[in-house]
Amino acid sequence: MRCSRCLITDEILGATIVDGTCAYCRMHDRLEKQFPISQSQLERIVKRIKKAGRKNQYDCLIGISGGCDSSYLLYLAVRFLRLRPLVVHFDNHWNTEIAESNMERLVSALNVDFIRYQLAKEMYDKVNEAFFEATVPDADIPNDMAIVAMSREMAMRYKIKYIVNGTTFRTEGSSPLAWVYMDAKYIQSVYQSIWGKPLMGFPLLTIRKQIRVAISGIKEIRLLDYIDYQKNEAKKELKKLFGWQDYGCHHSENKYSAFVTYHLLPKRFGIDKRIIEYSALVRSGQLRRAEALERLEEKICLPKETLKEIVQRYPAFDNIMKSNRVQSFKDFETYHKLFKRYRWLIWLATRFQLLPRTFYIKYTREI
Repeated sequence: MRCSRCLITDEILGATIVDGTCAYCRMHDRLEKQFPISQSQLERIVKRIKKAGRKNQYDCLIGISGGCDSSYLLYLAVRFLRLRPLVVHFDNHWNTEIAESNMERLVSALNVDFIRYQLAKEMYDKVNEAFFEATVPDADIPNDMAIVAMSREMAMRYKIKYIVNGTTFRTEGSSPLAWVYMDAKYIQSVYQSIWGKPLMGFPLLTIRKQIRVAISGIKEIRLLDYIDYQKNEAKKELKKLFGWQDYGCHHSENKYSAFVTYHLLPKRFGIDKRIIEYSALVRSGQLRRAEALERLEEKICLPKETLKEIVQRYPAFDNIMKSNRVQSFKDFETYHKLFKRYRWLIWLATRFQLLPRTFYIKYTREI
């Protein structure tokens, strides 16, 4: 059965459909009430950010990738909200030329300080290879974890109290737990199980580090939640003002993310993450449901050059693609039981903006 509002079906674990509406649409409705599009609310938040950073060189930290959301957020923050961000980028050695060009254009035109955080290529590849060998669908989470951990390390280092995130539920949606699960203990467990030794030197947001971040008073804000963010219009504006270039499909500014989304997940696990993105756009009125269903029928092929590069860097990849074994985060050590046991504490953390609301819903309630 498919949801009457979006593209979610009851074949997706956790996607309970009641009276024709899926759990993700119901979550969207709750978030709309909690984060209404509001100029006055946006102004109050910006005022708090500026007040917290009034004695500092920077009043917030913004991560960019060269993609639309983070690019538009940076433009909005500097040109309209008059924030003074420290701009950071986690370089996983898989950036496209378009992403590099987009970041360079934005940083230069907006005259902001920029830091590129780069891990040793061999370490990053070793962690990714462990997730391939483990045959779990969460192959992109080491990258996401590194971004989360790095941004908080930078915020503490520069005494910045607000991390401003370019994610918004109106265009991103939320992936099912069975498709994407992320925590530091999980990454450590996968690595240990494959390589037989502990993971050292990789940026991880462990429970202990999360407590340090909370004690430091660092908060994460998603400013795009409070504006009428229309993705297609945002792209047009970025092109006109900065010569920004479109990179095609969602997350395709990064070759590794594009590989996971459009090759590994559909071909190896039967997972099409476009369902999540298109459903979010349908719910927010940016895409007609009929058009979204038509788009799902279109095949997206990864560029041969990217696939060739993947095979070169991960020699065991072909054998893994032929394997029938499938595992999940439940086959490894994680913080999941801890999250559920202390859900009240996580709820409290979301109230103080130490964690996003979607984290509480996804990791403690398992919609």
